Amino acid sequence: MFAVTDVYRISGGSVLDRGSLFDKNDKPISTVGANQASGAVVYYIVHAPDSIATKAKITISDSKGKGIRTFYAKQPSNKTSNNKNESDPNIDVKPGLNRFVWDLREESIASIPGVFIEGSYDGARVVPGTYKVALHIDSSVFEQTFQVLADPRIKAPAANYEEQANLLQQIATDVNDIHVAVVRMRNIQKQLSGITERIENKEAYKNIVTIADSIADLIDTWEVALIQSKSESNDDVINFVNKLSANYIFLRGELDTNTPHVTAGQLLRFQELHQEWSTYKAQYEAILKSIKTLNDTCKTLQLAHVSLID
Repeated sequence: MFAVTDVYRISGGSVLDRGSLFDKNDKPISTVGANQASGAVVYYIVHAPDSIATKAKITISDSKGKGIRTFYAKQPSNKTSNNKNESDPNIDVKPGLNRFVWDLREESIASIPGVFIEGSYDGARVVPGTYKVALHIDSSVFEQTFQVLADPRIKAPAANYEEQANLLQQIATDVNDIHVAVVRMRNIQKQLSGITERIENKEAYKNIVTIADSIADLIDTWEVALIQSKSESNDDVINFVNKLSANYIFLRGELDTNTPHVTAGQLLRFQELHQEWSTYKAQYEAILKSIKTLNDTCKTLQLAHVSLID
């Protein structure tokens, strides 16, 4: 791996932010007049054939050793309700010179398949400081350290960058929790539907059907408060009011700027949203307890039960 050039944290982007400078037909893309890459550019040489390096990955960590991001040559199988890494770019491990660009952001926010929310799911920009990139190929690890520098046009103390990053992280945590919970509940809804369809006409299982239908109704009411499933484009917010998740995403968009300035209004709005989510999170946990009770009953009657996928 070659030395990584220090990079400024700035707004904007460039065609050079792409890892590969070739299109899908393996033809070079035009870089005439392009700005330099806005992220950290990593160059490395791979000597092994692709088949040997399919488990290769690049990790980014901060000066304290905290993992910030991991990118893979081949995304590992995801069997959870959290898809936050599914849109990450893959790294190249072709024999010869390879190139990868880290966008100076933390992990993306999980989304809900089929649900449109106006805004970005990008992770927060990292604070200026020292970072380490490590290339893992088989049992070998190659490391380089570099600096993420503050935009010299912005005069702000380090504490301002930390405050912005901390609030963005709190927002990301809540939105991830909401979206993962919704995906879990939708999966549970499908399972409940399957169970009731198989036993709804059997008198011996009438009580199971009643409990399952009650839980399904609770999930429907709970989800409606969290997401707006009717929106399909940016202009739909005119007709369909944003719900809790979209309100978080809007706040995140207002806060995620290159200038690290957190306003009192942003802090207050986060506290309001967090308190609202705390109420619905408690309802979510109560629903999970109800499902466990249902499962116990199903097991007693030797019926298929609900699988609680994380």
